[in-house]
Amino acid sequence: MKPRCISRLRTRFDDPSIPLFGLVFLLLFVSFFPGILGFDAAGQLKEVLAHDLGDWNSPMMSWMWSILNRIYVGPALYLLIDQSIALLALWLMLRSSFLSWQGSFYALLAVVFLPPNFVVLGTVSKEGVFCPAILFALALAYCSHAAAGWRKSLLALGAGGFLFAAISVRPEGAAPALPIFTWLIWPWFARTFPGSSPFRIGRWALAGGLVATLSCLVAVRTINGELLQVRRSFPAQVTLYHDLAAISLGTGHVVFPAGLQTSHASLANLELTYDPADCMPLIWSDRPPVRTASSQAEFNELLKVWRREVLRHPVVDLTHRAKIFLLFCGFGKEHSSYL
Repeated sequence: MKPRCISRLRTRFDDPSIPLFGLVFLLLFVSFFPGILGFDAAGQLKEVLAHDLGDWNSPMMSWMWSILNRIYVGPALYLLIDQSIALLALWLMLRSSFLSWQGSFYALLAVVFLPPNFVVLGTVSKEGVFCPAILFALALAYCSHAAAGWRKSLLALGAGGFLFAAISVRPEGAAPALPIFTWLIWPWFARTFPGSSPFRIGRWALAGGLVATLSCLVAVRTINGELLQVRRSFPAQVTLYHDLAAISLGTGHVVFPAGLQTSHASLANLELTYDPADCMPLIWSDRPPVRTASSQAEFNELLKVWRREVLRHPVVDLTHRAKIFLLFCGFGKEHSSYL
């Protein structure tokens, strides 16, 4: 069954679900105002207020935040925008999926007040921006399949724009962007080559989705590096240090680059500092075994050592990665990690 969102948007502004969805939005905004700031987001806001943007967090998000601060200083406007996008996306999808407005509203309550979703909707962070952007892109893609003519193209472009926004906040956005781009492109290939088999059209659509996703990644990298010209801080180093810490403990030898070790770089200290679920204590703690790589040369040396040790000890590294995956899925923990 085709989605009915376009016809509903055109004819059902008296829909009883609209004020109810608005009431839920107001409740969310008031409950979380001015927004929950995590460790990274607090540091990002500090950089924005100091006009000293780095690439540890999304440079494009920081740039947008600096513009919003000209209107109202703090996280509140970001919270307002994120929650507005999320609730509008949910209204588009749920109201189009349920025949009655009551059903869509009950589904909204189930989605919004599920604990992990509820927390994300109140968080001003990369995740708080990433999730609404993906959700709204999915809603626009859903609606584009019911539209025709310029509306179809406009909705598809809007979905692509929000997928780009998600990738600009977190490069991992490429993972959900690929199938959504493929879904958006599929009807064009189906209309252009009507005699082709679905399998052949699917391959072309997948290739088109891959090109669109890679184009977004390249564009984000170009904007961050060439246009915004933010200060480089090499955020990937925390993942490299995390792997090297696990390999050090697994092999019984400290394998961090000598020039980046601190006086606390010992196996005994690593046993206290290493946590599969959290890599930050390796750099930010009372007794960090390593210091941050602050130059391209230091990061290149860290990357060289990481490649060498991962190739030498692939089983140890894969075991470490498996522990992380299981922990974030909730296995072996009383409380799952949602963010």
